[in-house]
Amino acid sequence: MRRVNFDSMLAIASLASQGRPKSIRYASTLSVFAATDREESCYFETDRLDQPANVFGGYGQTKWAAEKLLWSIDQDPLATVFRFGLLTGDTGRCVGPRHDQLAMTTRGLAILGQYPAGTESLCFDVTPVDQAARGAVRLMLEDHIGAFHLCGPTSVSLDRWIEAMRRSGIDLD
Repeated sequence: MRRVNFDSMLAIASLASQGRPKSIRYASTLSVFAATDREESCYFETDRLDQPANVFGGYGQTKWAAEKLLWSIDQDPLATVFRFGLLTGDTGRCVGPRHDQLAMTTRGLAILGQYPAGTESLCFDVTPVDQAARGAVRLMLEDHIGAFHLCGPTSVSLDRWIEAMRRSGIDLD
């Protein structure tokens, strides 16, 4: 993931630093906060990556490093960072990626017909891709600068997800 997420930012930083200043629009992830050992229950657009934290997983680590590099470029304030939550299917067709973590977990629970006890309060983000895209485009067209979290307004609990699975006809114990 380094080549795609970090090395590409090096190339973008090099291009942006040549000639006249250029604005950068960067698609990041809330994993730069959520996939760390920081224990806040809420992350804000004003939060920066200055607080020491261990970032877990290659995706979160490379996005963290790329965003850290972006914020270090001396062309303040020409960067806009979109920190997306867990992108899911669109609100019209409700079809999402078949091989992301949420889809595979949902299929696994359905196949097993069970879910682990004591995890009902586990929460995760659900962000319909069409809503995230509309938000990003609107912010770009209005020429906003800074960091923006594009995610669902509230977390979804595993308990709520399980109830939705049951309503759709899946038996879960």
